[in-house]
Amino acid sequence: MYAAHFKLTCFPFENTLGQHFLFMSRSHEEVTAALLYFVMERKSFALICGDVGTGKTMLVRHLLARLPGSVVAILLPYPDVEYIEMLRYLARVLGLGTERKGVLELSDELKARLATMGAKGNQVVLIIDEAHLLPISSLESIRLLSNIELADHKLLQILLIGQSELALKLRKPELRQLRQRVTINRVLLPMTQAETINYIDFRLRIAGSSFEACFKPGSERLITRLTGGVPRNINRLCDTAFLICMTLKTQRVTKGILRKAHKALESDSTRRGIGRGDRRKNFRHALATATLLIVLAAGYFLSARNISRRPLKTVESRVSALAPLQPAPTIGKGQKEGKTVVSPRQDNGQTFPLPRKTDSTPPLPHQSLTQSVKTSQKPPVYPIPAVPGGATKEEPKENNPAPLRTDYRTIFVKKGDSLSRIAARCFPDEPVLGLKKILQANPKIRDKDLILIDQSLNVPREEPVKANLPPGEVKQ
Repeated sequence: MYAAHFKLTCFPFENTLGQHFLFMSRSHEEVTAALLYFVMERKSFALICGDVGTGKTMLVRHLLARLPGSVVAILLPYPDVEYIEMLRYLARVLGLGTERKGVLELSDELKARLATMGAKGNQVVLIIDEAHLLPISSLESIRLLSNIELADHKLLQILLIGQSELALKLRKPELRQLRQRVTINRVLLPMTQAETINYIDFRLRIAGSSFEACFKPGSERLITRLTGGVPRNINRLCDTAFLICMTLKTQRVTKGILRKAHKALESDSTRRGIGRGDRRKNFRHALATATLLIVLAAGYFLSARNISRRPLKTVESRVSALAPLQPAPTIGKGQKEGKTVVSPRQDNGQTFPLPRKTDSTPPLPHQSLTQSVKTSQKPPVYPIPAVPGGATKEEPKENNPAPLRTDYRTIFVKKGDSLSRIAARCFPDEPVLGLKKILQANPKIRDKDLILIDQSLNVPREEPVKANLPPGEVKQ
């Protein structure tokens, strides 16, 4: 399409194997010289590696055109085959029958045919392109093919051509025998910046133009950076840039057009442009999902740990745990007009206020959790024995135990505690009676088998009232 726009006789950047477009860089010339030496000196194995698009196949075509007529080159089109298939293919090319013949019979016939051809001055070269696709078993079979030889020279020469993965594969320990037989080992390198510009100019001159006529000055370095000096990449970039120039109706390629052409090539969804955006989006989604999972797992772990440390049976027990227990008030000695006088209890110089009189009835099951919380936040009210007006306290009888003055101390539940253990620790003489007293002093405890860690408990601290006991009957 753009040939007429640039006044070209042909399209100079087609990725074809036309030998008239072959540009010999320094690396191409070195590899070609090594291959000619391999054929003429009848070496056993040769290995040529190169990156994608460096021109390996085109160089093989150039080699075949330069070989003398006495050399019979056999190009194996499908390298990934079994050893018996390789033997049958070679036999068919050399004019041998392959029907109902095994490996040994085919090997003997091939050796005899190759020896006959060698006596006539001919030599056979097996060229395997795309050899990096060969599995290890097939490479070992190729090594067995090289055993077809005479005492003084090889009857079959083998040339392996592939990408850089082939050299890495041959480094494996199981292929060390094949690696030792490789006598020619070359790498086809990308072109330098000067070679890249000469390559473009060479193709444009064949088409009737030149680099200076089609490209603006200063674009040489950008072309090399965008293509990496690989011939196939150069052809793709220049072909797209010329097409954009025709669309924009300009006569020379600028840096902006080169970047636009590169972006157009790389924006294919199967390559980098859209795919890169998709990869970034997928990475963000995966990162967000992983973060959410970590947060949920951490929350579940902490929740399970708290539940295991602080078991709760009902909602009421959770609600009641929110209200700290207050110390019980004491009954004053004085009474006024038949009413009980209650004064704040003092402990260690601190005065505890009297609890307000509230309804201590537990919330009903049908009440909402909010009402339960509000109720539980009110300080508890402990029963206080009322003394009728005008009545007096009875004097203790001779056989009755001395009356006790009830006082309370606050303790906090530790890990592993139970009400029975606390009663045994605080009332070692009468633990059963002590348990009952603790339950009376803590009416919020509805289940004696369920107490919470760090929960505060009122424990009665009882002492004999010495003033009301006869002499000699006060227990020490």
